[in-house]
Amino acid sequence: MAGLKISIEQGGSIRSERQFAFDFPKIMRDAIWTLIRRKTFTIVGQVKRQMPVVTGRARADWGHVEQSKSELETIQGSTLVYVPRLNEGHSQQAPAGFIDTIALVALQELVDEIAAAIDRKWQG
Repeated sequence: MAGLKISIEQGGSIRSERQFAFDFPKIMRDAIWTLIRRKTFTIVGQVKRQMPVVTGRARADWGHVEQSKSELETIQGSTLVYVPRLNEGHSQQAPAGFIDTIALVALQELVDEIAAAIDRKWQG
């Protein structure tokens, strides 16, 4: 499956951030989950809008595959084997790495939104 995983991963330099997030009270974890879900719906829409279209199958097939509130994780993708080739630039309708670019921009926006939510909770 071609896909995209958005999560707070454990391992490497992000280990302390993951533990930090899991140490939050339930109300803050719920707020973070809401931000993650909202961002993933945005990503689905952006990928579908930029997906090259001949028959529309790739655009129609892209979506949420798996979600885990307890792990603060959502996975989206496509079951079509040619979607990775589309992301590699094998279509003139979308630039190479269009899915990767969407994911990177969205991840930075998500980090900023989570940081702002945390700041609001600490100050409020």
